[in-house]
Amino acid sequence: MAIAVVLKCSECSTIRPGALKPEEKEITCPACGRRMQNLKSEELAEIGTVQKKQRLYCVISLVLFALAVACVVLWIGEPGKWVSSDKPAQAADGLLIGAAALGVVSLVCGIIGSLKRYVVEF
Repeated sequence: MAIAVVLKCSECSTIRPGALKPEEKEITCPACGRRMQNLKSEELAEIGTVQKKQRLYCVISLVLFALAVACVVLWIGEPGKWVSSDKPAQAADGLLIGAAALGVVSLVCGIIGSLKRYVVEF
C-alpha cells in the first residue's frame, strides 16, 4: 500500500506530493535526479498506521457534522419557526443544543484528523 507524503529534495529544494511504496528501493527527484534509499518498512508501516487513524477521525467528523445538520433541520421543523428568548425552553430546543454539541465534537475530530502531515526530505 502506498503512503501519501510530501517529498522534498534537499539538493534542489523541489517539493512535490508523492506516494512511497514499500517495494520501491529508491526515492528519486524528478528535477535534479538525486536518489536516496527509501524508508524502512517499519517506518512506512508506522506512517501508514497513523494515516489510517487520521482517516478514521475524518470519517467520524463528517458523520457527526451530518448528524448536526440533521438536528438543525429537525429543530426548525417548519420554515419561520425559530426559538425566541421570551418563551420557556421546549423539548425541541434539545435538538439545537445537540446540534451545537455535535458541531463542536465534529470540529475537534476534524482537527485531530488533520494534525500530522509527513514531509520526507531526501
